[in-house]
Amino acid sequence: ANRELGDKFDVRGFPTLKFFRGGKPTEYNGGRTEDEIVAWVTKKSGPAFKSVEDAEALAAFIADNEVAVVGYFSDAAAAG
Repeated sequence: ANRELGDKFDVRGFPTLKFFRGGKPTEYNGGRTEDEIVAWVTKKSGPAFKSVEDAEALAAFIADNEVAVVGYFSDAAAAG
C-alpha cells in the first residue's frame, strides 16, 4: 500500500472505495455487495442528463431514481 497516497486521500481503513470526478474524491459509504457497489458507480458515472420522449418514459425515469430533476424545453437547442 502507498501510505503517502492513502494519507493524501484520507484513507483510514481497508477496503476504502472512492470515486474521483474532476480530481475530487467522493467516498463510498454504501453496502458491500457487488450489486450495491456497481449500482453506486453506475449512478455516479451515468450521463448528466437523459431525454425522455413521452409521459410514460418520464414516469419510469422518476420511479427509477431516488432524485430526479426534470426540465421541459421547447426544443433540444433550447436545452443547451
